[in-house]
Amino acid sequence: MKKQNSKKILIVCSPSAGILDSWLPVVKKINEKHPEITFSIIFPRNRTVSEIDLDSTLLKFFDEIVDSVAFRGIKPTKWYHCQNLHQAKEQVVSSKLERTLKKISGRTRYSKFIMRYVKKLFRAKDLYHYRDREIDLNSFLTSFTGLFYDVYVHGKSYNKEIISVSRDKLKFSISHGLNLLGPGTKQKKLKSTDEHANTIVFSFSENERNIYKEKYRIPEENIYITGIHRHDPEWIDYYIHLEEEKEKASSLFKDDFIFVISRPDSTDYHPTERMKKSIRIIKKFALERLNVKIVIKLHPKEKNKGLYEEILGEDSFGKTWMYSNAHPFTIGSKCLFAVSYLSGVPIDLIAMDVPTVELLDLRGIDKYEKLQNRKDSNGAPMLYFRYKNLVLGASTQKEFFDQADKILSDRNEVNARLTESYEKIYKNPVGSVQRTVDIIVRRLFR
Repeated sequence: MKKQNSKKILIVCSPSAGILDSWLPVVKKINEKHPEITFSIIFPRNRTVSEIDLDSTLLKFFDEIVDSVAFRGIKPTKWYHCQNLHQAKEQVVSSKLERTLKKISGRTRYSKFIMRYVKKLFRAKDLYHYRDREIDLNSFLTSFTGLFYDVYVHGKSYNKEIISVSRDKLKFSISHGLNLLGPGTKQKKLKSTDEHANTIVFSFSENERNIYKEKYRIPEENIYITGIHRHDPEWIDYYIHLEEEKEKASSLFKDDFIFVISRPDSTDYHPTERMKKSIRIIKKFALERLNVKIVIKLHPKEKNKGLYEEILGEDSFGKTWMYSNAHPFTIGSKCLFAVSYLSGVPIDLIAMDVPTVELLDLRGIDKYEKLQNRKDSNGAPMLYFRYKNLVLGASTQKEFFDQADKILSDRNEVNARLTESYEKIYKNPVGSVQRTVDIIVRRLFR
């Protein structure tokens, strides 16, 4: 058999590191079965590099698979190249120190003079210490056959250079999230474009087809409805039995616990005071009423501001509550049930028969009160996942207690209803990874 020519794929890590979770099952399968296809990662925003958790099993996979990592420097016109994610994060974290000093110095009357010297110091350090890593972006991009990305970021300003140079390359898209409409009330319209003749989309749901056609202008023949790749039972079973994940599972509480899927308190739908209220409700149910523990997984963009320490008790950390960076599959496989504020992770947990209560109070927030067609029986606004019955919804403490009691009294019945809702929206994921790999390989080598 004639050996095929090698192909190089660039994975665009944007808008967040979550896109890597979406692509990993496919990338790993290609890496195992098609060694003639190699991978690199590019970060259009260096803050994404600073957010990655190098101890996560997912990132360790990519460190083993990719040949190189490229990222934008603290100076937006500078791009750098290194061998792995560890080196990239080391450089970006060092650059973040400059921004921190800028914030601190900005509080003094001499800030202008201080920052003048701080900038000179850091620019000189970058030019000297990382000068051998600087690359010409155009030259770097031209060596790749195609992109793995999320078409959602196609028109983002921070991706402009990458998309412009890659205009005629094959582009394969998997969504970074499980709701294309997002948490907002309106769907933004993109300008008409002919750039997507070479874009192939792997969609999670038939319901998304028109969004890809009308909003993103993807040709009908380039849209494949595959289901959610990381929900392929073969992938879930493989992932939770990895040694790294089994080790993380062993560090979780041996007693019963509730899994809290956290997110930043900087959003308009879950500001700080409402998040504090949610944590207090969870505490009252778990620690005071049920006498079970709490395991919290922070969002990749979430900076720990001490809200959990303040409410759950810093002295109780490791005793009644803890943080974990294990994969949601791993934590979910051990928990009584999960709680989210707003997240796609509960959809992942449905694939494992783990129910979630979405504790989110949107009452009184004008933007969401306007959602007249998305109100529950008590008149409280609902966002996508609750509206589609993919989570149990709660806006108040009483509603949360009632929903949690419902799970504890008849978990099988709750799971059956959540699964029924899932199957109305998302395609059965069995075999989705292999189907997608076959399509990609066929398009790359035809």
